[in-house]
This record gives sequence, C-alpha cells and structure tokens, in this order.
Amino acid sequence: MCAQTIQRICTPITPPGTIINPENPKIKATPLLCGNEKFTFSLGSPSREQLPPLIKAVYTNTGGVAIEAMVFIDSSIPVTNFSVYQNYTTCSTGAPQLTLYICPFLADGNPPANPETDSYNLYPLNLGLKIQTPNGQLIRSIQIFLWNEDPETSRGTVTTVPPPTE
Repeated sequence: MCAQTIQRICTPITPPGTIINPENPKIKATPLLCGNEKFTFSLGSPSREQLPPLIKAVYTNTGGVAIEAMVFIDSSIPVTNFSVYQNYTTCSTGAPQLTLYICPFLADGNPPANPETDSYNLYPLNLGLKIQTPNGQLIRSIQIFLWNEDPETSRGTVTTVPPPTE
C-alpha cells in the first residue's frame, strides 16, 4: 500500500457544514451527575448503535436559538470534548432546517470507537446560536446527530422550533 493510500485511510471523516465557534471549537464534555457520581443507566441488550440525542430548541428575544441537548455516550468511553458542526438544509416539506452534528472526542483528540454497550452516561449540551439562513427565513426544525464516522451507526432526531413570539 502506498503512503498516499495509508494517509487517506487514517484521515478522520468530518461531518458536513461548518464548525460552530471556530475560535474555540472544543466544548468541554461534562457528564450529568447524580450526587458525586456520573448518572449512568442501562438500556436493553448490548448494541453497537448509538442512541440519538434528545433536543429542545426555542427562539430567544435576541433572534438567536437556544438549544438544549442531552447526548448519550457509552459509559466506558472517557469523552473529554465535543465539537459541533452546523449545516443549513431543508426538511421534507421544503422548510428551512438546521442540522447539527455533535462529535465526541477523547483526551488524545481522536473520536472514540463505537463498542457494543447497554450502559450510557448523559452529557448535557447547551448552545446559543445566531441563525442566519441563506434566504433569511426562520428555521422551522433542527435535526441533530451524534456523529460517528460510520453512517450506519450515527443516530439523529428532529425537533420543531416554535416561531418567536412578538
């Protein structure tokens, strides 16, 4: 195998879109605690599939969007940081949609492997974003993914964003 082929295999795949907050792209991963311990729960039988994040989003008085997400990570993985990518798309009805990709990282800067598990830690993630769609329309929904380089095991969910109140 030539050096160029080896480099291509080892290069991490990044999600589509642009990274939010490029000046400081790493968001500290702080697990939810129950007392002094990480809140850990088990769910069904072991699987390699990730759980989709939970999300809530509302427009703020300043015209931005406040996003609260809960990310589920295998409890054996010592995640230290997240990076978040955003991409403007349209949903199936043609309305503007924001797609977010949450990328977990280990202390060495690499993405974690995706082992078989049934035990998860919860990581709250709060984002405040200024939304500027290419055509100036309001975002009607947000799709959010827990990014994994394997598209078959990346998991996502969609939530509607209520229109701002006057």
